[in-house]
Amino acid sequence: MKICKYVCFILLSAANIAVIVKCWGFLQLSYVPRLLMALSICCGFLILTDVKSKSLLITILIILSSAMLVGCIYAIYWRRPLGFWVVISVTAVMAKYFLSEPKSRKDGIVMKMITVTFSVTIFILTTFLGTFTVASDKQALINGPETIWDSDSQAVFDEICIESSTDKEVVIAAYNWIMNHISYDHDYYPNYQYFNVKRTLSLRSGICYDFANLFAAICRSQGVPCYCVDGYHKENKHYLHAWNRVFFNGVWWNLDVTYDTARHNKSSDLKLYGFHACENQYSPDDEYIIMKMY
Repeated sequence: MKICKYVCFILLSAANIAVIVKCWGFLQLSYVPRLLMALSICCGFLILTDVKSKSLLITILIILSSAMLVGCIYAIYWRRPLGFWVVISVTAVMAKYFLSEPKSRKDGIVMKMITVTFSVTIFILTTFLGTFTVASDKQALINGPETIWDSDSQAVFDEICIESSTDKEVVIAAYNWIMNHISYDHDYYPNYQYFNVKRTLSLRSGICYDFANLFAAICRSQGVPCYCVDGYHKENKHYLHAWNRVFFNGVWWNLDVTYDTARHNKSSDLKLYGFHACENQYSPDDEYIIMKMY
């Protein structure tokens, strides 16, 4: 059983390293995926521990269950599959505890300290992730420079809005720039749905998720409140889409930059969706069921 324990630790550690390498660009964009991977790594180290105390074991299992729940919520609600990796790591640790049989009835002081240290770390990481998952969609300016754009991108956004002196002018500048410089990429199907501002600005293309996040990033970089909205069509739940809600002139406006860009690129005579006033930022949509706003 001891050999099996070390083999499991080595395999899980190797898998964690592989995921980090594979998603390195993703990890640079936001602290949340970094927290997820830190959580997975800490879970891996728990495989090496042996707990005999029932109270400590129950506490660990509760903490691990919470981490698993947060990972599931992040993966399903925020549509980021990386959250499921935490579920896999937690499952491996739980399986180890349920399948192994302790040889003694008392925990050594060193082993207990190591176990408690990693358990507390997992609890803290889970708390931060839970706070992000539950509370972050309440602010229209969430996902600031530390998560979706850097100083180089800020310079680009400042140049786009250089002649804008009001929030409305910022919004119009961002809207027009995207329609004239970004095209829809029909061949892009990311394994991990996340916004990479450098990729979008470099390739000048993306899917609706990229359009909505780029528009939000430009607006937020200039201090204009803006939400990204995710939802599915009322007549086809498999048709997922992303658009924006932005605030200026004392009103929240619904707009679909992806839709307008596609029609604008086809013909200047096609009618655009444009800007539609909302009662508030959480107003129901006419065509889509809103899943989340962030």
